[in-house]
Amino acid sequence: MTARRITFIVLILAFGIPTSNAEVIPVINWVGRLDYGALGYLEVRIEDAVENDAPLMIWRLDSSSGELDAVRRMVDLLRTSPIPVVIWVGPGAALLGDEALPVGFAAAGLFGSESSRFGTGRTLTLNDGGRLTEFEPRNKNYLDELGELAAREAEKSGYNEGWADLLARGLTSLAAWDLETYDVGGGVANNLGELLRVLDGFSLNYPGEPSFGTSTWTLDEIHTDILWEVLSFIVNPNMAFALFLFAMFAFAFTATNPGGYFTPVMGGVLLLVSLLAFDFLPLWYVGIILVVVSMVLFTLEVLLSTKGILAIGALGALFVGGITFYRPGTTQVSLVLLVPSLAVTGVFFLIAVSGGLVVKLRAKSISSGEMIGEMGVSATKIGEKRRGKVKLRGDLWPAIALRPIERGRRIRVRGIEGVRLLVEPLPEQDKT
Repeated sequence: MTARRITFIVLILAFGIPTSNAEVIPVINWVGRLDYGALGYLEVRIEDAVENDAPLMIWRLDSSSGELDAVRRMVDLLRTSPIPVVIWVGPGAALLGDEALPVGFAAAGLFGSESSRFGTGRTLTLNDGGRLTEFEPRNKNYLDELGELAAREAEKSGYNEGWADLLARGLTSLAAWDLETYDVGGGVANNLGELLRVLDGFSLNYPGEPSFGTSTWTLDEIHTDILWEVLSFIVNPNMAFALFLFAMFAFAFTATNPGGYFTPVMGGVLLLVSLLAFDFLPLWYVGIILVVVSMVLFTLEVLLSTKGILAIGALGALFVGGITFYRPGTTQVSLVLLVPSLAVTGVFFLIAVSGGLVVKLRAKSISSGEMIGEMGVSATKIGEKRRGKVKLRGDLWPAIALRPIERGRRIRVRGIEGVRLLVEPLPEQDKT
């Protein structure tokens, strides 16, 4: 069993596992963006189908956008799947367009209903001279890459690559009944029952061009669960980077402000969630190392006070680490997220983590023992052996009470414990 399967066993159990029957055909559903979360969902579902000896899987899909690298990996997954995967764009004005089209062309079969559409057909309009012009301009290089991918996958499946290129670029759109006419798909099926009849004896775009008799098949519809919706939200290049960065914040804060459990626990949870997302993302470990190094440099700046030298290096490492966080040519952290992250990080360490420098200076004063015997006032209510703050020398100091102390009560320092003062309440009659 792979590490990914172990990681997602809870998710799989939550959705239910189809019975082990060769005549049961899983029908999975996905509505929305084809991102790394969708990639993980497809991979796990294919593994489930194979484990249950299903001869084929049907993917009911409604999508017109996606992450291009995730789409490429989805295409490879469909091409190397141990069983054929058929895509059906169902009723209800479902759409297969843009980044989703190469996935459709790579499937073992592509079908739609009378109300579904293929291709967005939104990027061209007529100008005053009667010529076609773009009214939703997109990056030409990106469209070229997407069109080439769609054409290549269409050609592999025996479809018309020219029409596939036009559909993927958004230059035209087709209805389901046009799929066979323009040779880019298998035809029309308005419901799953009709799809089974269309698939009966249909030669699939799969090695060996297999065909099946579907009269004895039973369909098992599997819908996405809220857990998969959450997974799709987390398995996002920007979100995963942000979670990892916040985890590093928590650990850096803990290193410079020792004591307490909430911050390290929160950091550990955020780190685990980010690692869960990283399982599906094309990480480049150079970027991860640089982000970690930046947090270490920030922490050392606080502890050593190098007048900003290490802080400048930390900001540089964080910027380069953000840019190189994912493998070149796949995906990247958005500058809209990265640039504010630099500002937030700088403010975080200047305001929040800089408290560690105060702790360090106070620890030196405390450890010298010079404060033992001094008197002050409790700034907070402190339970026995509980932590709180007391006011001495005009400043607030971390303290532990030997006996319960009410707020505003006069106290005396009796000893030290780490970087905290051990204090006790003064008797009411002791005013000196």
